[in-house]
Amino acid sequence: MPFSNASRLVELITVVHNKPDGHQSLALVCKAMMGKLFPGWTPLAWWAPLLALPAAVYVDLLEATFKMHRHVLYQSLRCKPPVNPAKETPRW
Repeated sequence: MPFSNASRLVELITVVHNKPDGHQSLALVCKAMMGKLFPGWTPLAWWAPLLALPAAVYVDLLEATFKMHRHVLYQSLRCKPPVNPAKETPRW
């Protein structure tokens, strides 16, 4: 079962957090988790930098769409669009 280790970890964190010195013990548990998880997942994250460029392009497209169709957004929200574009920026 893949979640058996995760459920044990959650139980361990819960038990440790309820102890009087829980914060120090919780920090040790977190350090141990990172020590075991980081080396295992690092080789599998080779694709993460590849997603940065498409995400940046998506943000640019989303912003352009918002700027082009903001009058429809104002109509949908039943807001009066500002007369002066300089006053529009602080609103959002």
